[in-house]
Amino acid sequence: FTLRDHDGNPFTLSLALIDGPVIMAFFRGNWCPICAAQLKAMDMEMDKFKDLGAQVVAISAQLPEETAQTHEQFGIKMPV
Repeated sequence: FTLRDHDGNPFTLSLALIDGPVIMAFFRGNWCPICAAQLKAMDMEMDKFKDLGAQVVAISAQLPEETAQTHEQFGIKMPV
């Protein structure tokens, strides 16, 4: 699959897997406090995931504007 990230750039899973494992974090939306906590916790561990050769992406059914807002609001490094 190919999805657009918070900046509108395409993310294609099959291409990302060429570089190594991909960890996908699914979340309901920026309105969900449990999802927000999960994203923040995963983001705090990003360096460890990268050291292991994995990349992390967050996936939501939110509209593109809300996805960009989530990325900025939570200050996370992973693509959303």
